[in-house]
Amino acid sequence: MVATLDPSEITLHTPNMLQVTLGPTPYRTLSLKLAFPPSYPHVPLAAELKVPEVPLSIHPDLVQKLLAAIENLCRGSLGREQIQPCIDLVRSFVAQSRLAPCYEDIKSIIALGLEVCAKKDKAGTFEVLMSSGEYEVRLHVNVPANYPGERPELTLQQHNLPERLAEGAVRYAQDLAVRLAEPPMLQDDDDDFNRDVTDSNNGGRKGKQNVAGAVQAHASDKKARSLAASFHETKEKARQERRARVENFVPRRSIFPAIESIWADLVLPITTVPCPVCAKRILPAKSSLMDKIPKDMRAERSTLCPHLYHFHCLETYVTNPPFDKGCKVCGEKIKHRKLVTESKALEARWAAQKAREREIADAADLF
Repeated sequence: MVATLDPSEITLHTPNMLQVTLGPTPYRTLSLKLAFPPSYPHVPLAAELKVPEVPLSIHPDLVQKLLAAIENLCRGSLGREQIQPCIDLVRSFVAQSRLAPCYEDIKSIIALGLEVCAKKDKAGTFEVLMSSGEYEVRLHVNVPANYPGERPELTLQQHNLPERLAEGAVRYAQDLAVRLAEPPMLQDDDDDFNRDVTDSNNGGRKGKQNVAGAVQAHASDKKARSLAASFHETKEKARQERRARVENFVPRRSIFPAIESIWADLVLPITTVPCPVCAKRILPAKSSLMDKIPKDMRAERSTLCPHLYHFHCLETYVTNPPFDKGCKVCGEKIKHRKLVTESKALEARWAAQKAREREIADAADLF
C-alpha cells in the first residue's frame, strides 16, 4: 500500500502508524495520520487529520467534516483494506475542492445577506447575486488553483445598473483583490540604476543626463560627485525597501473584500443613499425608468472615492466657491474625467465669469 504513495508524501512510517501529507498547493494541503490497532482490519483505524501550519488554508469546519467521513469509511470497511481508501478520500478532496480555501470568504458573503449560487467545487467557480430594491447584479467568481496566493477573476454576468458604474466597481474590486493576493511589482530599474552610476563616475558626460549630471553642469566636480553618491544611495535604499516589501509579502483573502466593495460602494448606496448635494435619490425607485433619466442627472462618482452624485450636482458643487473643498461625504479630493477640478483653474474661470458679468452690468447702465 505504501508503495503507491509518492515518497515525498510520506512523513512518518512505522509498523503501527502511517502519516502522509497530501495537497496540490500549500493552501489545499492536509496531513493524515493513521494508527493501526492490533486487531486491524477487524477494527477501525484511528485517524487524525490536521492542516499544516500555513495561514489561510482549509477551514477547520471542512477538516472536521472530512474526518467524520474518514471515520465512517473505516467503520464500514471492517475486515477489509482501510488505509488506501482513506488516503484516496483525502487525496480526492484536496485535488477537487478548489473552493475549500475560500470557505471563509463565502460564509462572510452570505453573512452580508447576499446569495451565493451555482457553486462548482471542482471547477472553482461560483456566482454572487446582490440586489437592492429593483436593481440587481450577478457576478461570476473564478477561484484560481492557488487561492489565496492568486487573485480571483470577477466577471459581470448580469445587471441593470448604469454600465459605466457597474464596470468601474468591478475593476476597482479586481484591483483590490490584486493588492491583497499578490506582492507588489518591483520596478525594473536595475539597468537605469547601473547606467546612472556609470554616468556619475564619468562626470555625467556619458549616457543620458540625470540629476547628478545636471548638478555637475553648475557646480564643482567634487560637489557633483557628493550629490551623485547621495542620489544613488537614496535610490538604492528605496529599491531595497521595495524588495523587502515583496519578500515579506503575505497574501490575504481577497474574494470577500472584493465582493463587499461592490456591494457597499455601489449596489447598496445607489438605492439607499441620496445625492450629497440635492438629497434626492441617485436612481429612480423603478429600474424601468432608467432610460428616462436626463443626461445631467445620471449617477457619477469622483475617481478618488466611492460616493455617488448626480452629474449636474457634482458639477455645480465643484465649480462654485470655495474651490479647495473635497467630497461632501468623506472630504477626499474630487477628480472627474469631464470636470475641471483644480482649484487655481476654477478660481481663474470664476474670476473671468464675474468680470464678464460686471462688464455686462456696466454696459447696461449706459442705456
